[in-house]
Amino acid sequence: MGQHVEADVRFSDVFDGELMLKEGSIGIGMKPDQAGPYKLLLAALTGCFHSTFLDVAVKKRLTFKSVSYRLEGEKRDEVPQTLSVLHITIKVEGADNQTQIHRCFELAEKYCSIYTTLSKVAQLSYEVSFI
Repeated sequence: MGQHVEADVRFSDVFDGELMLKEGSIGIGMKPDQAGPYKLLLAALTGCFHSTFLDVAVKKRLTFKSVSYRLEGEKRDEVPQTLSVLHITIKVEGADNQTQIHRCFELAEKYCSIYTTLSKVAQLSYEVSFI
């Protein structure tokens, strides 16, 4: 049997809601202080991708100072408007071994479940640079 997943989300009678967490909540909606559906989707992808990358980097005993991600894509015009393409620009600061860091991202691409899920509907790509 697979792993259990769950989320608690509450909405008012309009598109104004929140994702409840033990630590607090994240606003969902279209207001400036809220995250819309695609921002949440991109955040979920980035969180999964980075977590998978970290698992591999820790096992390989690699070090770096920080990693930043920029995601840009397009949605189809047809309904449902699924993603058609999505590109991730990754900047790694202070990496001790660039070749092995690249390998960690290759493994993250292979093993991140959300990346794999989204790749079923969109053309996903990424590039890594070092600063």
